[in-house]
Amino acid sequence: MSIHRVKGISYDYDEHHDYADDYDDEELTPEDKEQLKAGTVAVREELGADFPASEKEIQDALWHYYYDVGKSVAYLKNRKRLASQPKQTKQKQASRFDNAASAAASKAQTGNLIGVLIFLL
Repeated sequence: MSIHRVKGISYDYDEHHDYADDYDDEELTPEDKEQLKAGTVAVREELGADFPASEKEIQDALWHYYYDVGKSVAYLKNRKRLASQPKQTKQKQASRFDNAASAAASKAQTGNLIGVLIFLL
């Protein structure tokens, strides 16, 4: 007679799904739709008409920040600022191995130069 142990694992969609940017216009309540519409207008006014943000980007920010206009504006401005900055390349720092190898190479070159000078004398 053998005994088998079985561990019951159930997958709960709600535990493993992030709803932060996952909204559907059909699932929004009338209050949510009104807040998104009013918030979109307010964010657009604060950003200015020439700011390059789509209505969808504005509404995503509003949804993520629970219709907080100030936080949404700050997020969009920071995102634009970071996107416009050139990526800084990290300068590779020489490792101890690289330092030792270059020191040995320069020492070898100096030794060869001394050998040539002695030969010429």
